Amino acid sequence: MILITKTWEETAYDDDGEPFIEESGFEFVDEPMTFRGLVDELRELGSGTPSCWPASGSTFEWVSSEPNMDMSGTWRTTAVHYAQKNLPRSAKYWRWAFIHAGLIKGEQ
Repeated sequence: MILITKTWEETAYDDDGEPFIEESGFEFVDEPMTFRGLVDELRELGSGTPSCWPASGSTFEWVSSEPNMDMSGTWRTTAVHYAQKNLPRSAKYWRWAFIHAGLIKGEQ
Protein backbone atom coordinates (compact mmCIF):
# COMPACT_ATOMS: atom_id res chain seq x y z
CA MET A 1 0.00 0.00 0.00
CA ILE A 2 1.05 3.54 -0.75
CA LEU A 3 -0.39 6.64 0.92
CA ILE A 4 -1.88 9.24 -1.43
CA THR A 5 -3.38 12.70 -0.95
CA LYS A 6 -5.87 14.13 -3.45
CA THR A 7 -6.60 17.86 -3.62
CA TRP A 8 -9.07 19.97 -5.58
CA GLU A 9 -9.33 23.59 -6.62
CA GLU A 10 -12.33 25.45 -8.05
CA THR A 11 -12.26 28.80 -9.82
CA ALA A 12 -15.10 30.79 -11.37
CA TYR A 13 -14.60 33.81 -13.61
CA ASP A 14 -16.69 36.94 -14.17
CA ASP A 15 -17.49 38.41 -17.61
CA ASP A 16 -14.16 40.25 -17.69
CA GLY A 17 -12.21 37.03 -17.14
CA GLU A 18 -11.27 37.85 -13.56
CA PRO A 19 -11.53 35.06 -10.97
CA PHE A 20 -14.16 35.79 -8.33
CA ILE A 21 -14.51 32.47 -6.53
CA GLU A 22 -11.48 30.45 -5.62
CA GLU A 23 -11.79 27.50 -3.29
CA SER A 24 -9.57 24.53 -2.62
CA GLY A 25 -9.45 21.56 -0.32
CA PHE A 26 -8.70 17.90 0.13
CA GLU A 27 -10.74 15.00 -1.23
CA PHE A 28 -8.69 12.72 1.00
CA VAL A 29 -5.42 12.82 2.94
CA ASP A 30 -2.93 9.97 3.45
CA GLU A 31 -5.35 7.45 1.94
CA PRO A 32 -3.88 3.94 1.53
CA MET A 33 -4.07 2.80 -2.08
CA THR A 34 -2.89 -0.25 -3.98
CA PHE A 35 -0.38 0.15 -6.78
CA ARG A 36 -3.05 -0.68 -9.37
CA GLY A 37 -5.40 1.83 -7.75
CA LEU A 38 -2.72 4.52 -7.93
CA VAL A 39 -2.03 3.84 -11.62
CA ASP A 40 -5.79 3.96 -12.31
CA GLU A 41 -6.06 7.23 -10.36
CA LEU A 42 -3.23 8.78 -12.40
CA ARG A 43 -4.78 7.57 -15.67
CA GLU A 44 -8.20 8.85 -14.58
CA LEU A 45 -6.81 12.38 -14.59
CA GLY A 46 -6.96 12.10 -18.38
CA SER A 47 -4.13 14.01 -19.95
CA GLY A 48 -2.80 14.72 -16.48
CA THR A 49 -0.04 17.25 -16.16
CA PRO A 50 2.96 16.46 -13.94
CA SER A 51 4.07 19.34 -11.72
CA CYS A 52 7.43 19.55 -13.49
CA TRP A 53 8.67 18.84 -16.98
CA PRO A 54 10.08 16.44 -17.78
CA ALA A 55 8.52 14.32 -15.07
CA SER A 56 10.89 12.07 -13.15
CA GLY A 57 8.57 10.39 -10.66
CA SER A 58 10.08 12.20 -7.69
CA THR A 59 8.05 12.07 -4.48
CA PHE A 60 7.87 15.89 -4.60
CA GLU A 61 6.01 15.81 -7.93
CA TRP A 62 2.25 15.61 -8.29
CA VAL A 63 -0.13 15.16 -11.19
CA SER A 64 -2.97 17.60 -11.92
CA SER A 65 -5.97 17.12 -14.15
CA GLU A 66 -6.85 19.56 -16.89
CA PRO A 67 -9.46 22.07 -15.65
CA ASN A 68 -13.01 20.83 -16.22
CA MET A 69 -15.98 23.19 -16.30
CA ASP A 70 -19.20 22.15 -14.58
CA MET A 71 -22.74 23.33 -15.37
CA SER A 72 -22.40 26.45 -13.19
CA GLY A 73 -19.31 27.68 -15.06
CA THR A 74 -16.86 26.76 -12.31
CA TRP A 75 -13.55 25.25 -13.35
CA ARG A 76 -12.35 22.32 -11.22
CA THR A 77 -8.86 20.84 -11.12
CA THR A 78 -7.83 17.82 -9.05
CA ALA A 79 -4.32 16.69 -8.18
CA VAL A 80 -2.78 13.50 -6.80
CA HIS A 81 0.17 13.84 -4.40
CA TYR A 82 2.58 11.40 -2.76
CA ALA A 83 1.89 11.51 0.99
CA GLN A 84 5.01 12.36 2.95
CA LYS A 85 3.96 9.90 5.70
CA ASN A 86 4.95 7.02 3.39
CA LEU A 87 7.86 4.84 4.34
CA PRO A 88 11.01 5.54 2.29
CA ARG A 89 10.66 2.24 0.41
CA SER A 90 7.33 3.44 -1.06
CA ALA A 91 9.05 6.06 -3.24
CA LYS A 92 9.92 3.49 -5.93
CA TYR A 93 6.24 2.59 -6.32
CA TRP A 94 5.35 6.25 -6.91
CA ARG A 95 7.90 6.37 -9.76
CA TRP A 96 6.73 3.03 -11.16
CA ALA A 97 3.13 4.32 -11.14
CA PHE A 98 4.25 7.31 -13.24
CA ILE A 99 5.82 4.87 -15.70
CA HIS A 100 2.77 2.59 -15.89
CA ALA A 101 0.42 5.55 -16.25
CA GLY A 102 2.48 6.73 -19.23
CA LEU A 103 3.71 9.95 -17.62
CA ILE A 104 7.39 9.07 -17.95
CA LYS A 105 9.37 6.56 -19.96
CA GLY A 106 11.11 3.74 -18.20
CA GLU A 107 11.34 0.02 -17.89
CA GLN A 108 7.99 -1.60 -17.33
